[in-house]
Amino acid sequence: MKRASKATVTHSELAGFNKLRSPVWIFDIEQMQMWWANNAALNLWDALSVEELTNRDWSIISEATQTRLQNYFQQLKQGKTIVEQWTFYPQGSTVSVRCVCSGIQIESGRLLMLVEGVTDIMECIESETLRSIEALRHTTMMVSLYNLDTTPVMQNPAAIRCYGDEKNALETGSVFRKHFGDSRVFEQVRACVAAGVVFSAETQVITLNGIRWHELDVRRINDPATGQPMILVNEKDITDRKLLEQKLQEYTTQLQQSLTFEAMLKRITDKVRDSLDQSQILQTVVQELCFGLGVTCCNTALYDLEQGTSTICYEYATTNPGAQMRVAQIASFPEVYQHLLDGQHLQFCSITPNPRRGQVAMLACPILDDKGVLGDLWLINHKNHAFNELEIRLVQQVANQCAIAIRQARLYQSSLVQVEELEKLNQLKDDFLSTVSHELRTPISNMKMAIQMLKIAPTNERRERYLEILQAECTRENELISDLLDLQKLESESYAIVLHEAINLQDWLPKMIEPFESRMQESKQTLQINLSPVPPLITDRASLQRILAELLNNACKYTPASGEIVLSICYKLAEAATIFTISNPTEIPADQLPRVFEKFYRVPQGDRWQKGGTGLGLALVQKLVEQLQGTIVVESSQGCTTFTVTLPNQPKEGARDQRSEVRE
Repeated sequence: MKRASKATVTHSELAGFNKLRSPVWIFDIEQMQMWWANNAALNLWDALSVEELTNRDWSIISEATQTRLQNYFQQLKQGKTIVEQWTFYPQGSTVSVRCVCSGIQIESGRLLMLVEGVTDIMECIESETLRSIEALRHTTMMVSLYNLDTTPVMQNPAAIRCYGDEKNALETGSVFRKHFGDSRVFEQVRACVAAGVVFSAETQVITLNGIRWHELDVRRINDPATGQPMILVNEKDITDRKLLEQKLQEYTTQLQQSLTFEAMLKRITDKVRDSLDQSQILQTVVQELCFGLGVTCCNTALYDLEQGTSTICYEYATTNPGAQMRVAQIASFPEVYQHLLDGQHLQFCSITPNPRRGQVAMLACPILDDKGVLGDLWLINHKNHAFNELEIRLVQQVANQCAIAIRQARLYQSSLVQVEELEKLNQLKDDFLSTVSHELRTPISNMKMAIQMLKIAPTNERRERYLEILQAECTRENELISDLLDLQKLESESYAIVLHEAINLQDWLPKMIEPFESRMQESKQTLQINLSPVPPLITDRASLQRILAELLNNACKYTPASGEIVLSICYKLAEAATIFTISNPTEIPADQLPRVFEKFYRVPQGDRWQKGGTGLGLALVQKLVEQLQGTIVVESSQGCTTFTVTLPNQPKEGARDQRSEVRE
């Protein structure tokens, strides 16, 4: 290479180069773009004009070529001239050119690459040789050539990417020696070269990307250009393979340990699975873990979260036992128990020596299930021990099995109580089914009787009477089934409500009570309404109408002739709620009052007008009020019964808010 002075040119000054027969062009390496070309270069690149050539996309060249050009650019900045053989592929054809590259400055002061091409010499080079040169440039195998004193002579692009351009470095010398972190490997290489023996090995080398594993093939050859002895180095990066081999070895070790731990876990699980004795379960666990993991101590504690205590129930130690039944206040050690209560394990080494054990390494793992933390397991070993991932996972799995076994033991102790409760529930279910079947059967029996009487009725008057009975019983049966379905929806929370409808009670109430006015006139009852100024009530319109209708209907049934029913509505600012009270002059016996919201319950001899009913009205009202986030209470004394319903004017967010088909 030669030193070249930098020239500054413009496009107009390059016009004279068009008379040359040799191709000359200028390439911008930084922007990967052709800047100018003479006519001979246009022919070489198969371009119609300079503009067409400069507009081509040059960014798609290979990684090896980009590395080669960047290496050129660094040398051009040093004022060097580069002479090398290139193979180009203009418009799909192949052209081999011997290129003389030098730096040239343009008006903006930027440095570009001036290329002078010679194509005639390539006619003397065999195509096979050209292919070999091209393959050497694009292979991922690193190929380098050194003098016997290990100074660099040649590097292919892969070697340059790995070690940098050693040939054109400011300091060359024995750069090959610097590849090896272990100088003994270099000495072995040099000895083999001196003896004419091929050196082959897998070793670590120092590259631009850090320490890598390479497969080396180093041998002595003669330089085809000078005939002098040289050192040829072929290298292949095998770091990925080495890492895989290392991981495979680690996995093999872990697999062996996993199999050992799996057998231990199975042994522990088999011992505690069938046991319903909590004490035996805990004792088995601490002994097996202490022996299996070779620790100096293992203990287990159970928590009393209400009292905030942790009590060591069982301990097994090879040296210095004595912690069993020791009680610790959970709040006194938040740095430990907060992790355990959050379901997290932790391991640490004590800073202050324990009075009995000295400085030790500890692993604490919570015993927990989906219902919460039951206790913990502690493993203690010498201070330099670190519990690995497999050991921690084993302790966690044992803790899980321990939690299951403890929960089973506790469930067993409470199973008798649960059986008694189930028997009570079964009895209640049987009573409910018996009541439902009776209530459903009664209207059907009446309908059957009415149908039979219709067949033998002697007069039209009788037939009309039996038809009325038949229609009334059909209505009763339909209402009973509808009420049962609505009650089931309310209890399963599938009854649709919408809690964002604002109701102006002053406008809505008169229309709502209109059907009751004619009924009360027939029964010679009076209805008094006390409606104070009330802000708009945000609630479910259909549910509110159902509640008031059921309560008014109930009041009508149990109010004698000339009796007065009072409906009062007011607003309580302190509670931000609307209060509905419905009173009628009938007293419910004190012993019957707690049962008025029960399904199918009717106050004995209370229905003065013999209107009947399903016995589900008040049960439905109670469930509807709860769905509207309200409350309902009943009071009865001194010949008067009052139902009070309290509904919030603004329901809480997050309440059910969906609309589907609602039975009016």
